Amino acid sequence: MEFYDPNGRWDIPRVVFAVQKQHPELVVEPFAGMNIPGLGWESMKAMAMAGRTGPDIMNVWIHQISTYTDQKLLLPLNEFIGNDTNGNGFIDDSEAKWDYWKKIPPLLRAMATRDGKVYVIPARYRGYNALLIRRDLLRQAGIDPDVVPKSWDEFFYDMQKLTDPNKKVFGAKFHHGRHGMAVHVMPYYWYSWVWAAGGELVMQGKRNPKTGKTHWWPQEAYQFLDPETGGDLHLQPTNWKATFADDAGMKAMHFYWKLAWQPWIKDPETGEPINLTPEQVKAGRVTLAEGRTVPFQKRDVVEGVARIDNGQEPVSRLEMFEKGEVAVIPWAFGEPNVGDAASGFRIKPQDLGFWPTPAMDENHKPFVDAVVMWEGFSTQLAGERNLHKRELAWDIISTLGSEVGQNMQTRYLVEQGLAKYLMPERLKMAGMDEYIGEIPANWKHDWSASVKNWRCEPCCPGWDSVSMLLLTNDVTRFLFTKKDFDYRTALKKAERQANTTVLGKRPESEMQHYRRIAFITLALVLVVVIALGWWLGTLIKQKAVEATGGVKQNVRAWWVPWLLMAPALLSIALWAYYPLLRGTLIAFQDYKLTGDYHWVGLDNFIKVMLDPKFYIYLKKTIKFSAMSMSLTFFAPIILALLLAEIPRLKVFYRTLYFLPQISSSIVIMLLWRQMYSPTPTGLFNQLGAKMNDLPHPAAVALKLLCAALILAALVGPWLIFLNRDAARPLSRCLLAAVGVGALYLFLHSLGPAHDRSLAKGLEAWLKWLGQSFHFQKQDWLGDPKLAMAAVILPGLWAGAGIGSLIYLAALKGVDDELYEAADLDGAHLPHKVRFITLPTILPLITINFVGAFIGTFQSMGNIFVMTGGGPGDETMVLSLAIWYQAFAFLNFSTATAMAWVLGLMLIGFTAFQLRMLQRVEFRRTVTE
Repeated sequence: MEFYDPNGRWDIPRVVFAVQKQHPELVVEPFAGMNIPGLGWESMKAMAMAGRTGPDIMNVWIHQISTYTDQKLLLPLNEFIGNDTNGNGFIDDSEAKWDYWKKIPPLLRAMATRDGKVYVIPARYRGYNALLIRRDLLRQAGIDPDVVPKSWDEFFYDMQKLTDPNKKVFGAKFHHGRHGMAVHVMPYYWYSWVWAAGGELVMQGKRNPKTGKTHWWPQEAYQFLDPETGGDLHLQPTNWKATFADDAGMKAMHFYWKLAWQPWIKDPETGEPINLTPEQVKAGRVTLAEGRTVPFQKRDVVEGVARIDNGQEPVSRLEMFEKGEVAVIPWAFGEPNVGDAASGFRIKPQDLGFWPTPAMDENHKPFVDAVVMWEGFSTQLAGERNLHKRELAWDIISTLGSEVGQNMQTRYLVEQGLAKYLMPERLKMAGMDEYIGEIPANWKHDWSASVKNWRCEPCCPGWDSVSMLLLTNDVTRFLFTKKDFDYRTALKKAERQANTTVLGKRPESEMQHYRRIAFITLALVLVVVIALGWWLGTLIKQKAVEATGGVKQNVRAWWVPWLLMAPALLSIALWAYYPLLRGTLIAFQDYKLTGDYHWVGLDNFIKVMLDPKFYIYLKKTIKFSAMSMSLTFFAPIILALLLAEIPRLKVFYRTLYFLPQISSSIVIMLLWRQMYSPTPTGLFNQLGAKMNDLPHPAAVALKLLCAALILAALVGPWLIFLNRDAARPLSRCLLAAVGVGALYLFLHSLGPAHDRSLAKGLEAWLKWLGQSFHFQKQDWLGDPKLAMAAVILPGLWAGAGIGSLIYLAALKGVDDELYEAADLDGAHLPHKVRFITLPTILPLITINFVGAFIGTFQSMGNIFVMTGGGPGDETMVLSLAIWYQAFAFLNFSTATAMAWVLGLMLIGFTAFQLRMLQRVEFRRTVTE
């Protein structure tokens, strides 16, 4: 059973123990699967169930219900709840065998039911995503904590009254002053703001087959009567569409921007906040309505009222809240959560409270996002032989989801001294009215005011992909990173992509058109593959003839080699080619995790090729490969050449550069992630701050040295190859063009954003050389301009040493007599490197280059640990996107199709590798 711990807390152990008393034969064991940070826990649980080792009773979040149902991971509970005998798609009160089913709100019943089958029941407790408040800080600012702001304007005004960036907060790790609230980058805290503006995140539609019209309802709807004809449409297939970019969604996202970036000042006379426009900020003055002009300095301008919690800061929003750096935080609170927080914080309980998300204006309602916990059965319990197990499992989850289980939880909380944090209704239901007097008046008020209007996050299929890949990566992370981010266009683009590639389906006529194109493309690919196979077979046959000198071999010479290779061939076939074949089949199926599938032909490949995200991932993959090869492939060669020339302490230097290889790659990535910390205490930010303290002459000298090194790095290697004695003029011209192009792009990138010209870039470069350092705190992994290089540098630092040792070994094969002859001819070091060293080790360079190139296309470990593909999609390479699709979102068919497209792109390079390996001559190196 998931989340069961016999030594644990809350309701699950108590319910299990109570059922075990009635059924001594019942044995309950906790489910302990693998745990990978982020989305790994959910995917590992699903994979465990596919291997028949998952939990029999499992917890299901609302966004997982549709996914788990589609994947055939959940077992219907109708044998215990009742059957849909009237065919209306739901279990009505008259059809229910389980009495408590009638007490569950219709909305929750609808979410648990699909085509008349009930797959989960709401169990345990219900939490709410809303706002946790510090009553003491609100009172200090003159704000009544018992009165929820009536509009967003009023809420923003209250947050401005709380915000003082210059205030020294006692106990704070970093002095950022005090802000009104903290904002989290994950979009599920944004949902209630959309509802508070009167919007919908998704809508469900039903098409009337008689009229041909599709009518749309909110996601909570469970009765579908045609508004024109009155006909019942509940039996018609449900179509989902995203609507989060409508007017309400835009207003909610704009208010998010306002919380983070709205410029304002405090009136020096009245102390009241004054919101500014960009023009007023630039002018340095603002004229008020009464005609008074208020001048101000740039340092007086405050941006926003919120601190950003992006998951990378060493200070979480809860710690900010406890220290008093913020007065309001978005938080998921339920009765146990609030009790834990109140007892764990060093804050007096009477100083804590919570608000719903305020209404946009008086014409709308405040809302909270209800986080319902669900329990269901795994399909491992299916079958007649597991009937008794199912009955025992039903006793557990039906108790958890009924008043009996809720009362057991209530009594446990009271025993822990948390009665004062519970809703009065819960205490009455448990027959513990005597504890109601312990509840402070403000808690009673907050409970009644906050949970009046609640809604649930979307439960439609694919919403987890929309939330993670579209809303988080493409909108909210950039919104809180870039002040000038065009969130309106991004939100519309995210909605459009959600409706075309995730939630919606393309019309059949359009799919037929794309299928014809796909079949033609597949035929061409097969022709190319067959041609490559024929060429490879001819090459092998030719090599065999050359090896035997044209002499016909006897029978023994033919079968003995195959017999000796049989174990290796069988192992490769079992562990490599059989999974490859299975993966090929999955790409042409609508594959389910439990093995259920149906054939869809080339539809998965069409979906991949029509997905705009795929081309973004491909572009990022090429960028990552180019940068990685430029930085990490050539560095070991240069380092080996340098280590080969040092006269003394060779072993010491080689050991020094090899040491990073001893550490685990994960440890190295986590170490560098700490050094990349975006706070002033991050190592690289500290180094930047130290550079700012350098005297002006020292700063200029250091900049000149850096400029010389950069120029040498860009131009120096090409000078070696651009020797007039080089054999191929075409190669010289090509390399010269690459060198000049790299230098041009570097200078071009330094120009102003509105004028990316070479002249402006050179001007900016020269201006930078003559100034002192002015490093600003950098978000190394959160800045799209820096993230890609930041994830590559740790690999360079860790891998250059071991790579250089391999090339050092190869350098031993260079004949010293060649160097002596070159010295007699008056050759300099560039000539010897160009005409002796590099040609000698060129076969090794070629082999490593081909392998490293293919490896970078498949690499994802560094990115997964350090950025997870962010910010946005800046580091989302194809291999990581494939992992997310397969193991996070359980879209194995789509992931396999993406993997095959990536593999087909690399086939041509593999053929090139085989041709290069024909020319490689392997020789044994003579050691000293």
